[in-house]
Amino acid sequence: IKGIEGFKKFMTWIHNSFPGAHFTLDDLIAEGDKVVSFFTMKGTHKSNKQANFQGIVISRIISGKEVEVWEIFDRLTIASQLAPAWVKVMLRFIEKQMLKDRP
Repeated sequence: IKGIEGFKKFMTWIHNSFPGAHFTLDDLIAEGDKVVSFFTMKGTHKSNKQANFQGIVISRIISGKEVEVWEIFDRLTIASQLAPAWVKVMLRFIEKQMLKDRP
C-alpha cells in the first residue's frame, strides 16, 4: 500500500471482501509525527469463511492530517483461513525449493 489513496483502496477491498468486518484497536503508540496502530480484524469473507488476522498501520501526521501510511498484515494467516489447501501446496513447494538449493 502506498500513500493515502492506496490505503483507501485497501480499506475498500477489506470492506468489499469482508462485509461487516470488525476491527479492534489492540495498541496505539504516538511519537513525534508518527502514530502506530496494532489491530485485529475479524469478519466473514464473501465466500462465507471466517477470517481473523492482525496488522500494523504506521501513519505520519503533519498539521493534524495523515500524509503517509504504511501497513503490514498477516497475509499467510488470511490465506490459510480462506484457502488452506492452497497454502499447504505452496509451503510444500517452498520446502522442496529450499532442499533443492542446499549444497
